[in-house]
Order: sequence, then structure tokens, then C-alpha cells
Amino acid sequence: MELSKLFKAVEYGNLNDIRQGIASGIDINSQDENGNTLLMGAIWFQQKEIAEFLVSLKPDFFLYNDEDESVFSIAETLEDKSFWRLLVDNCLKPDEVIYMISHHASPREEQEDGTIGAYINCYVVSDSYEKAYDRCVEMIDVDGWDILEKEEEAIIDWNEVDENDDDREYIELAIIDKEVMLIYGYSKEDEEV
Repeated sequence: MELSKLFKAVEYGNLNDIRQGIASGIDINSQDENGNTLLMGAIWFQQKEIAEFLVSLKPDFFLYNDEDESVFSIAETLEDKSFWRLLVDNCLKPDEVIYMISHHASPREEQEDGTIGAYINCYVVSDSYEKAYDRCVEMIDVDGWDILEKEEEAIIDWNEVDENDDDREYIELAIIDKEVMLIYGYSKEDEEV
């Protein structure tokens, strides 16, 4: 079966053709002329049964199409959030957790913009707190900051992150990229207020 026929089968919800195409040797991660994968199509056309089947085959969740869209960014546009949950629930390995670790830090070098300090939030996907903490400290160090103190830490339960949460997009990026660092800098004037 040709790849283009499989994409049509996705669009029209024909799971049997999808099963036959995959069984005939078509790579689950094949991309069409626009860079879309079968899973991207299943999400775009909201074909839940096909999406569940494709996810069960453990595809590469981290491919991007020519519009720089991933399965995650496509799912996020849908009103039906069950597609997003399907991806997130299957993207992380069973032993992985999203950790948020926050530090207060100062720059090692004088900053042109007058920044004298920052609160730095690290979102790290890991199988242990120690690894997540070490990675956070390493990212802060590499970026040129000295840690003054640890502010807070939390385990993020994706199912409880509100759609309007300011950090939602960063948590999504952490799920995709396994780590994200946010720097909230302040100047001497900010500190005096």
C-alpha cells in the first residue's frame, strides 16, 4: 500500500487500511510531502481510534512537519483535549516525572540591561529528583548564573495543569524537549519597589 493511500485512510477513519499498510512494512514515522506523519493526520482529523492505534506502536512523537508543527502543537489546537492527554500519557516513559525546580540566582558578569538577579524555573523530565536537580543546576551554571538559594520545587501532574496556566506552554516544551529553563530577571530598581 502506498503512503498517500494511508494518509487518505487516516482522513476517512479507515483503521483496517492503516493496519494493513503498517503490516505491509510502511514505516510508522513516514512523512508526506509536507512533513506530516500518520499520527499528525489522525490528530488533525480527530480520528481517535486511529490515533490510539498509532500511539500503541510507539512512533516518534518528536517529529515536525514543514510548518514546524508537532503532534503536540496540533493536539493543543483541538477543543477535544483527549488527544493531548493520549500523547502526553504515552510520550513519557513510565518512570519519568516532570519536576519544577526554582532557584534565586545572580549573574556572574555585569548585565548590560541592568539585571542584578533572577528567579530561574527549571522544568525537567527525569526518572529521579536527583537527576532533575543536577540538570537544573547545570543549566543555570552553563547560562552564567550563580545560585543564591533554592526557592521551591514541585512535581507537575500534567492532568492538573489548567489551560490558562501561564507556564502551560513551558511544561509542554519540557515534555517535548525534556527540559526548559525560564529566567525572570530583575534590576536594582525592581528590587527597590
